[in-house]
Amino acid sequence: ELYALTLAAQNDTAHLPVDPVCRMAVDPERSSERRTHRGVEYHFCSSECADVFDRHPARYIRDL
Repeated sequence: ELYALTLAAQNDTAHLPVDPVCRMAVDPERSSERRTHRGVEYHFCSSECADVFDRHPARYIRDL
């Protein structure tokens, strides 16, 4: 798989959601993996991160 690397300090990444498993910024327009858990939509960088989240979502969600 091919990923694009962008520094978090760059202005164009500040608004992106963060993969709750690996903490990488994810462009929702390019993310093929997303989940809704307790009414919150999460985006994932890969199917591997989405699978990990599916097994133990409580480890990766933050109370708002």
